[in-house]
Amino acid sequence: MLKRALLSLAATTALVASATSAHGQDEEKDGLRRPERLTVGVADQFLGQLAPDKKTLYFSSNRNTTNEIYSQNVDDGRAHLLFDEGAEVTWPRVSPDGKSILYVSYSDRATGQLCVRDLPSGKGRRCLEDGSAALLAEWIDAKRIVLVARTSIDGDLRVHEVNAGSRLSTRPILDRNISSPAVSPDGKWLVYVPVERSSDRVGPAFAAHAAQRLEAVRLDRPGTPLAIPIDVPGLTGQPAFSKDGRYLYFVQFFSDSNRDGVVDGSDHGVLFRVPLSFGQDGQGAPVVGAANQLTDESWNCQYPAPAADRLVTTCSRGRNLDLYSLPLDGEVPSDWTTQHLADEIELASKHSKLQLLYYERLARSTTPSSKRFVKVRLVRTHLALEEFGAAEFYAKHIAAAGDPDSLGLSQPLLVLVDHRKALRQRERGRIVENFDERARARMASLEVKPGDTSAAAALTRVVRSEIADTIGDKARARAELEAAPIAGKTPRAVLEAYYEQADALYRELDDREALVTACRQLALHPQLAEEDRLRYARAAVRAMVRGLPYADAEARLERERATAPADSELAFALSLGRALLTIRDARPGKAAKAVLVEMYQKETRIDRRRAIMLDAVQRATQYGADPIIEGLAEHYVDSVDAAAQERRRAERLYTQVIVGRAFRRRAAQKYDEARADFEAVAKRTGSLEAVVGAIDLRLRAGESTAAIRAEYDARRQSGEVKLANFVTAYLLSCDLRKLEGDEHGNAVSQAIAALKASWSELKKQCMAQSLYGALQHAEYLRTRDLALAEKAGTHYLVALELVGTNQRYKAMVLGQLGLLHTEVGNYRIALAYLQDRDRLPYAENSEGFAVRLAKARCHLHVGHEKDAADEADEALAMTESAQRLAQYRILALDRAALYNLSANRFERALALYDEELKRLESDASPMAARNRFVARLARAAAALGAEQPNRALADLDAVDRGLSDPGLSANLGWPHATNEQVVRSYRLITSGLRARTLQKIGQLDGAARSLETRRALLEAELAATGREEFVRLLALLEAQRADIAIERRDEKTAAAALKKALEHADNLHDLSKGAVDRDQLDVLWLAAQSNVLSHTPVSSDLPNRLGKAGKLVSTPATPVNRSYARMFEIYETLTGPLVKGDSHDAPASPPPAGERDSAAAR
Repeated sequence: MLKRALLSLAATTALVASATSAHGQDEEKDGLRRPERLTVGVADQFLGQLAPDKKTLYFSSNRNTTNEIYSQNVDDGRAHLLFDEGAEVTWPRVSPDGKSILYVSYSDRATGQLCVRDLPSGKGRRCLEDGSAALLAEWIDAKRIVLVARTSIDGDLRVHEVNAGSRLSTRPILDRNISSPAVSPDGKWLVYVPVERSSDRVGPAFAAHAAQRLEAVRLDRPGTPLAIPIDVPGLTGQPAFSKDGRYLYFVQFFSDSNRDGVVDGSDHGVLFRVPLSFGQDGQGAPVVGAANQLTDESWNCQYPAPAADRLVTTCSRGRNLDLYSLPLDGEVPSDWTTQHLADEIELASKHSKLQLLYYERLARSTTPSSKRFVKVRLVRTHLALEEFGAAEFYAKHIAAAGDPDSLGLSQPLLVLVDHRKALRQRERGRIVENFDERARARMASLEVKPGDTSAAAALTRVVRSEIADTIGDKARARAELEAAPIAGKTPRAVLEAYYEQADALYRELDDREALVTACRQLALHPQLAEEDRLRYARAAVRAMVRGLPYADAEARLERERATAPADSELAFALSLGRALLTIRDARPGKAAKAVLVEMYQKETRIDRRRAIMLDAVQRATQYGADPIIEGLAEHYVDSVDAAAQERRRAERLYTQVIVGRAFRRRAAQKYDEARADFEAVAKRTGSLEAVVGAIDLRLRAGESTAAIRAEYDARRQSGEVKLANFVTAYLLSCDLRKLEGDEHGNAVSQAIAALKASWSELKKQCMAQSLYGALQHAEYLRTRDLALAEKAGTHYLVALELVGTNQRYKAMVLGQLGLLHTEVGNYRIALAYLQDRDRLPYAENSEGFAVRLAKARCHLHVGHEKDAADEADEALAMTESAQRLAQYRILALDRAALYNLSANRFERALALYDEELKRLESDASPMAARNRFVARLARAAAALGAEQPNRALADLDAVDRGLSDPGLSANLGWPHATNEQVVRSYRLITSGLRARTLQKIGQLDGAARSLETRRALLEAELAATGREEFVRLLALLEAQRADIAIERRDEKTAAAALKKALEHADNLHDLSKGAVDRDQLDVLWLAAQSNVLSHTPVSSDLPNRLGKAGKLVSTPATPVNRSYARMFEIYETLTGPLVKGDSHDAPASPPPAGERDSAAAR
């Protein structure tokens, strides 16, 4: 109960705070939709298909090594094996009516066989028996299937139509090498990826399920394939129709992301969709609309499977594949206005997000000029992502427009792509012959012609400057850049390229004035919008003051301000720069804050207010001036309209800053101020982290959960239903540590019901997923139902993906995962999570304490006994320094003593058990007697190890009296064991300890009697269970009997015991199917040693045994094996056939590593 209460407390506390960092952020809010994770686990889950009921997900998984097909309830999150084929299966496809599933089976044919089963049962298996090798298949309708197969390994592919009745029958419809078949919902059209043969002798290679184009043919009358003109760079693959047939989804591969030298289906995929029709009557050539990018490159999504209301896809965010869902229109909502899209582009900072938004903007562009300059931005974005093929695609597209303006931009862009590609190859260590000469040739190919537009001329000069800069010709690079005509009607996209090159070149040359001049020109450029001029004006000010002493910086800004045009962006930026210089340390004073706040309040333009915030926060962060950041963050969030895109950034900054301050105040025990901060954030932003922080402080202050719940329930009337449901669940979780039995189960059920009531809104928030997992985790601790542990792990893993950049959230979820896997017994997995958690700071001692104990337990079970003891000692020390943990000191003492005992630190363990028993003596709880009994038994082992055998005997006497007491022995329960089995197991332990103790003090007769008692118990256990471990224990027991008999000079008993020990070792060898371990070798060593030193007759084949064993342990040549081999070689020479006996086989495999312990001692 104490341990469960601790883990429950740690899980709940982790929801409150897991790090002291003031820079942990709330969930990432970048305005885009995030793919929602559907599956979790350490294996791959892929090829997902959502059934027509919208609730059941079918997919392939290799969680049991081979690929199998699973079904999963989307709401429940638990996966079940749909059927056991007894072999590899793949490519599941659900029929349109949801009553059947097709797949490719390798059970009867290694080449693949098309099979169909009934849904949802997974029964009714029927397979195609035509002898062809099935590769891929897709449903035409509920009764027909299109199958891609081949008749031989050297043959071409053939497309068949399969009748999926009670028996499968087939007819060929098309001879063509294809991959990834997709059938239109009306069953008329087949869209596919054409596959080229890669060898004359071997069938078509399917390593690359992507091509330059897609093709379509009519299924009812296949003819000449029709190309589908998709205007997107890279290779295309995995087409899939939307359920209404209006869209075609597919995967695009932009670049060689896995660095294998080719772009193919093994690279990172990006999902797209295009409107697709086949003429007005559905009979003509395919007509394709503008392509919309649905996911950004960072998700690496493939295998799109559109359902009626969502898109299911396979994505890889780390090492594993998992299934995700998205709205059908992807990450960018299709109902965004053009202005909304433009605002999101301004706010985006990652190239992958910008790429996604630019593709959406390109799809909406209607004029040639707007398309042209979006493509220029796409070229630069693809270059930043090192997607050179895609960049070249759009550079050529600009030229394809045919007008002079486009031609003038295309050529320098193509040269830039070629140059960047060569430069990247050189940086990766590839030999690029004559790099400098080729670079100069590229420069020479770019000429500024008299008729070029200012945009073309400027871009040409910029590209020439970059090339010259790369080869070290700085003078040429400067000359080219300064010759760029940027004063005229130069588009914004070209000016952005000009600024990037100027910033890179002049900072490398350490030419402050040149950079200031370039930025000043852009800041005063009449063709740029105000917000663009402001961006360059701020850059100019940064260049002016960078590296200058404060006095010189102030003087420079004062001079510049006197000459800057009034009310210009440059004048504003100079005023802002002067205000920022007042922040010079962590305590800039009220005047500095007042200047910035006044400046912020005077401005009405959003972009200027944003500039004040960004620059002030950056400056204050540099000096640790938290009061400045906090004050501005409050003004920022209060001044931005709730419906504006800017509100998202304001809320993120405000939450990050004020929640960080709240945690600092909480750590300083300023609870009222911390609570006020949490409540302010919760009110303004709805942050669940802030809500939990405020509630926790109220509970700490003595408020009841019922009173807080009533307050939030009253807020339901004002529309805060989601918040009220979350708070209800959280408060119920806080009460769990006080509950037992059915009350605990009912509370968990009520909490989960509250979350489910608003789950559609809560499921994308890390805090809600963590709470859901914590509730099921707590119920698992009570019931030990592994299904609950699996559900808890699912929610924790989803929460881990939602943490974003919030280090507090990351710490919380890692800790919960570690504790869960520790309890389940996945110790190595748990240890990995706990070690990751330990790299982050702690704000709550209770969580740190639970993590320490969990790490100690994991270390013990993976064989790191010393590490286990160290961790447990640290946990014990925490109970002395934290008042809140004092109630757990007995638990910490018990764990620290046990782990020190396991690490052979006997004196330390003995001292810890002494303290534990002293505390337990005053315990009057129902389990107190049982706890004292267990502690005394462990203390006896510690005393024996610490060379205090008399103390060990005293404790063993007390333990034996307890075993004879029916009242006490009835309370010695273990899971899944009867009381008789438990008592017998304890007697096994005590008899073994007593034998060792009596032998140590020279009472050999008593030790021999104890071993006789232990032998009888072991033989009874072996007869009852037949388990291998009891054979091992009997072998070691007989070795100990022989050792005692030799010491007693009882040669007959020693010989009989050694003979029995060898017989048990042989039996153990047979039971383990020829495996050999150290126990078997130690028994052999003891037999040889006794024969040589004590002349104890053992077995006539002892030399033969030693010879065979010596050969076995000669490899691998580890220090331990060398020790065995050396001693066996010596004893083989010295032993002789003193008595006749039956021959036995020697052990048959090398022992594990480790220092030798004598079998007698063990």
